[in-house]
Amino acid sequence: MRTMPIALVFFFSALLIASTQVSGEQSRPLDTPNVGKVTITFEEPRQARGPVWVQIHLPAARYIQYPVRIVPDDLGCSEFEVRREGVLLPRRRPRIRGAIAGSGSVCGSIGIPNHPMTHPGRLPLHLQYSLDSPGIYEVRYTYTSGMMRAGSSEILFQSAWTPVEIRPESSMKIGAGSAPQDPAEILSDFLPSILGYPDSQRLSIVVQYLYHPVETVRHYAAFALGYWSADDVMRQVTNLAKTRGPSDVVVGEVLSTDPELAGAMMRYLGSNDPLLVQGALRATREVMFFDRAKQFSPDLRKEAESTLFAFAENVVRVGDSQTVTDLAAALGSVPGRASHDLLWDFVRRRVAYSQSLTAITWHKDLTDLPKLAALLDGPPAADPWSYELSSLPYALHNAYGVAALPALENAIKNSNYTWVRMNCARELIPEGRPAGFAFAVDAIEQNRLYKGELMEFLRTHFPQLRSASDTDLLAFVKNQSN
Repeated sequence: MRTMPIALVFFFSALLIASTQVSGEQSRPLDTPNVGKVTITFEEPRQARGPVWVQIHLPAARYIQYPVRIVPDDLGCSEFEVRREGVLLPRRRPRIRGAIAGSGSVCGSIGIPNHPMTHPGRLPLHLQYSLDSPGIYEVRYTYTSGMMRAGSSEILFQSAWTPVEIRPESSMKIGAGSAPQDPAEILSDFLPSILGYPDSQRLSIVVQYLYHPVETVRHYAAFALGYWSADDVMRQVTNLAKTRGPSDVVVGEVLSTDPELAGAMMRYLGSNDPLLVQGALRATREVMFFDRAKQFSPDLRKEAESTLFAFAENVVRVGDSQTVTDLAAALGSVPGRASHDLLWDFVRRRVAYSQSLTAITWHKDLTDLPKLAALLDGPPAADPWSYELSSLPYALHNAYGVAALPALENAIKNSNYTWVRMNCARELIPEGRPAGFAFAVDAIEQNRLYKGELMEFLRTHFPQLRSASDTDLLAFVKNQSN
């Protein structure tokens, strides 16, 4: 299982970032009670079937930075309305490729470490509305509280209806010159500027970014394919898969409709390119474990397993840390002595150490329990705040049931790792084991760092404690620890 979902960094700035040079008519602030005033302007050039960037002039306490998420037309707390000759235009709806989980406020922006986003304070109107004919349009911008998904969004700021002239389409070549590789420039300007009007030239540019080394860029480009028809996308992406090999997002695009490519993509596990190895591992795992439509033959699934073992060492050598972690997870799902022994070899070599230990428990071999339990104590000089083994108590309890409890009781007393003992308590308390409650008593009475977290766990697990005072909670825990 991937442990690092794509990182989304949400932030507000205390200062309004200086706007880029813009031209066009400026909106007049609204004189509406209880709604803040905001103005908008429009960047040049503004041509039919081309990018239309709107500069947002919010109060200094608010900040706009595109992109908000990896879905190109998702503008978070910002909303546009467009009308022409008094008639509202429908918002365009790109083809949906998948869903991004999220809740609460969506005001923020994507962050990429060491690559500050460029072009602050502006949003791409053309990704939400088709401005394919020249003429005069009117645009209104609204900034909300960001709780749309909870059904309680509140309008905080709104502009007046602001006219903008869209000029005739230019014959300028799209994406002329070399395509940028800096992820901040790609996401905040280059890619969104060529989206919205689905022709083959633009598509051929977008699909190249399915192989960018930065994961966020690859996933943004994959969602950008929603502006084209599924048939057009499949033709180009399938050709790329055959000529360049698999990236993780390429696998996601082609396997569902062209399972015959799976065999060829899996062989890239032997590649020296970390990106292709990552994609090949995804293809292999799809064939072995996620064949929901039963599209892969039994022979192909056997081939996937043998390919995984044949190239496991190459994945360790070439793959990034997440790819190697995914390899260990895959091996944990393969029954048999070969995968079991390979995982123990990973543990000895500290390859994807935490995931390899967890994957061993998935085999549910009771002869592994003593060796795994011994690791919980750790060496005398262990870092007490290390998280390296923190997930192992749950894994042991989940795999071996009550047989694991003595090992957890020993670890909660003797482990040199704070979070191992904490998570042993979380496993022992629901089983009514006094050792778990005794650990909680110590945490509360000694005001340990994890006291609040443990008290919240107790209130969640025992309904009678949800409204109890801290004194009554401690009395309950003390009683259970005897």
